[in-house]
Formats: sequence, C-alpha cells, structure tokens
Amino acid sequence: MKLVVGDNEVGNLKQALEGKYVEPGPGGSPIRNPKVFPIGKNIHSLDPQAIPTTAAMQSAKIVVDRLIER
Repeated sequence: MKLVVGDNEVGNLKQALEGKYVEPGPGGSPIRNPKVFPIGKNIHSLDPQAIPTTAAMQSAKIVVDRLIER
C-alpha cells in the first residue's frame, strides 16, 4: 500500500478517469526493468531499444556461423 500512495497511483488513476494527462512511467518487462513496479504501468509493452535490429541479428548470425564451422 505504501508504494501505491508514494507513487500517487490513486491520484494518477483519478486524473486518468477525469480525462486528464498522466505522465507515463517506464514500461517493459519487470525482469529487465524493475522500475516498472509498482503496478498500474504497462508491463506488457516492448522496449524497441532493447530488441536487436535486423542488421544486428544478421551480423550475429555470421559470427555464430563462423564459430560453429571451426
């Protein structure tokens, strides 16, 4: 209960229900980012900065394939 009050979770909920703007908090996996807690924030979104790009995946595949060939 202390976190709910300390982070103004109830106040933010009231603001949202009144149609007012609520400053977003961090999102993503609580395992990768424990700052997602307390509850009430979007823990199901993906952080695009944490996902490898296609170019990074292709580079990694080349390196892994070379290591496997050895």
